[in-house]
Amino acid sequence: MILDTSLLNSSLKSQLRRANKNNCNFAIIIGNPEIDSNKVLWKDLGEHGEQQLLDIENLLDVYKNL
Repeated sequence: MILDTSLLNSSLKSQLRRANKNNCNFAIIIGNPEIDSNKVLWKDLGEHGEQQLLDIENLLDVYKNL
């Protein structure tokens, strides 16, 4: 499932809760620190909750290998 939302109207925490309720497995988070470093944060919404800071090329590789 893909849940495409903007973070402008609510907190990151509530947006991640919404993604969990919609059975999303992962979230891609792009904030000012990520923009400054030209990277994205890939967050596993499963039990382990691991996250990785990835550049765009690595993000595409991770996504393709799901």
